[in-house]
Amino acid sequence: MQQYDAEGFAPNNGVGNRLTSPLHSYKKSIKNPSPTILSPPSRNFQTEIFQSKGDQRDIAVVDGTGRGLAIFAVVLTICVWLFSIPPEFRRAHFCVVEECVQERTKCYDCVTLSEWTTGIQEYYKNGGGIEFDFTVAEETKAFWKDAVLK
Repeated sequence: MQQYDAEGFAPNNGVGNRLTSPLHSYKKSIKNPSPTILSPPSRNFQTEIFQSKGDQRDIAVVDGTGRGLAIFAVVLTICVWLFSIPPEFRRAHFCVVEECVQERTKCYDCVTLSEWTTGIQEYYKNGGGIEFDFTVAEETKAFWKDAVLK
């Protein structure tokens, strides 16, 4: 069984070179199976492949956390804000089809986007405020109660 050094390379014993890695040997053994058992690549070898060689600040560029953090902050702000407005705005159904605007009862009493934004503007003009409300609508409770008990 061939031994490997701490970096995951086979020792240079006069045959071949230090670029013979366990991964290379492992792939070679899969193509040409032999009776000898090869050890899988070492953890150090695998880690070196996927790590950034530069400064630690480069990792944010490589894995996208810099851009993702900005998007996460925006989405989190919107979610917190949505739970701070009254439930009638948060639970509103938007009319996406013109027929729904004509007969709103068929579409869960939907509202248009302009009606919704006007209602929120009036809410804040009349004093508004932040009141976190995590209540669940009675229709939702009834739906899940029926769905679970079936």
